[in-house]
Amino acid sequence: MNKKGGNKTQPKNEKTQFKNIPEKKSQHSKISNSVKKLLLFPGEEYEYNPALLHYDAFGYSQGNLVTKRCGILLTDDSGKALESTNEEVFRSLGNYYSPKVDDVVLGVIVLKTAEFYKVDINSYTHAILNTKDFEGATKKSKPNLNLGDLVFARISKINKFDTPILSCISLHEHKNWASGESFFGVIKGGNLFKFDKIRTWDFYREDNFALQRLRDVVTYEIIVGFNGRLWIKSDSSEYVLTIYSLLMKSLNSKEEEMEKEIHEAFINKMRD
Repeated sequence: MNKKGGNKTQPKNEKTQFKNIPEKKSQHSKISNSVKKLLLFPGEEYEYNPALLHYDAFGYSQGNLVTKRCGILLTDDSGKALESTNEEVFRSLGNYYSPKVDDVVLGVIVLKTAEFYKVDINSYTHAILNTKDFEGATKKSKPNLNLGDLVFARISKINKFDTPILSCISLHEHKNWASGESFFGVIKGGNLFKFDKIRTWDFYREDNFALQRLRDVVTYEIIVGFNGRLWIKSDSSEYVLTIYSLLMKSLNSKEEEMEKEIHEAFINKMRD
């Protein structure tokens, strides 16, 4: 994938490019009807489960996990946290994003120093991005980001101070940042939007009808972050707003309804 959202699983002559395949290579799976929802409050203890430590909402104390934020944990009938699912096992009840290691996010530079950037990732705290944490970057050759710049990055870890640490180095693709084709990095142009982060995986599904159908009728690029942010670029601002509106509608609409909406929004206009 290139920095602007191209999906390398698609032929290069495809009209639409969209970066909606995450760094973590996993298959979409459905949640069983037997899934239970357990409400957890800050300070509550829960049986130790190493998988949950990937969520910043859990700490470790005397052999147990301790919740640091209010949220809902998805469990099986026995009360054990789910493991084999792509859905978010822990869902924060706050408006902010709860960082998780290996999530891909869209962030805005809010502070710049010689050694690092502070990045707004729509969370309870700013994330840190080292100035050299880009593919092929060195002390003398590295990106020079400015306040307000938009970056696409992954959460590489959460440090002992509960601060998310970002990286613009891909685990799977290794193109130098200076080539303009690196998987992560600065995003130019387009528009940034917010959406309900709980619906993130809907955009990562390979059978997402709206994404596929839009690709047939309009040129656009899209990047979906796990932090409730979505970036879209197209030939005009009108197209961008229309695409965003259609994608939001698609989250609660049937395929036949979306076919009609897309047809009216683009195909009919092209004929006029």
